[in-house]
Amino acid sequence: MAKIDYNQLMLQIKILGETKTLNVDALFVAIGQIPMNQIFSEIVELDEYGFIKADEECRTSVKGIYAAGDCRVKSVRQLTTAASDGAIAGLNACNNL
Repeated sequence: MAKIDYNQLMLQIKILGETKTLNVDALFVAIGQIPMNQIFSEIVELDEYGFIKADEECRTSVKGIYAAGDCRVKSVRQLTTAASDGAIAGLNACNNL
């Protein structure tokens, strides 16, 4: 649970019934980190966690199929990188027409 006042951000963490307080300057919340790609497992190659294997050009193991955003294997999962992936995949798909 995060409590915000106008002067500081305080994060209270409850672990095993114990509450710890941490004063922080900023907070980045990531939710939904489990990929839901099993439907594609017979089409493209997935890694051991279920992310679609794709290179930095968003190419998958199947020619002409691209994966963009948080569904693919990548180290950074943020809106800006997902948007970049979309642009890269779209341009590459157009170039292959």
